[in-house]
Amino acid sequence: MAQTREEREEQKHDGVYLTWAFVAGAFMVAGGGQNGAQGAQYVIDSGAGAHYAGTREAQRALVERRESHGWVVTASGDKYEYRECGTAYVRARNGGVVRIEDVKVMRGFAYDLISEGKLEEKGARIITGGGVKEITKEGRTILRLEKESDNLYRVPVARVSEEDHRRMKGTEPAMRVAEDPDEEY
Repeated sequence: MAQTREEREEQKHDGVYLTWAFVAGAFMVAGGGQNGAQGAQYVIDSGAGAHYAGTREAQRALVERRESHGWVVTASGDKYEYRECGTAYVRARNGGVVRIEDVKVMRGFAYDLISEGKLEEKGARIITGGGVKEITKEGRTILRLEKESDNLYRVPVARVSEEDHRRMKGTEPAMRVAEDPDEEY
């Protein structure tokens, strides 16, 4: 559930905002799924207040890491501190990658989450229905995901070299980077 600015103001903790994260079915986040290969996968989460890398694989795949500090409180009441964030890449079904910026590094947190709300703040449009979640920006499809058997939408973590990251950095965040922008997923 997205919070209003007033609700976030009320959740201040030692001068740093607390961000609520809802982890539905999170015990099944890691592992293989129909949307990607084995390994760490981000869950597209409508209740997450930010993007989070909790698994070691997702954390290792982050590039351009920098200092950032705050607290996250999950729906179950667990509190996690983050001290850095970075840029993540996820793998689209066509083999291209999508850049996701400002991903919080959550040590001790077992899940990798992409916040629908944060994507929408960056101009993405998210349409869910018929077992498909489609994320578009400026009329172009960024990601098209099929619902998994546990009702979650996942996208695999992608590892991108620092050199490729620098090359792609000039492109719009949260936009697909692929040879053919209109290629079907």
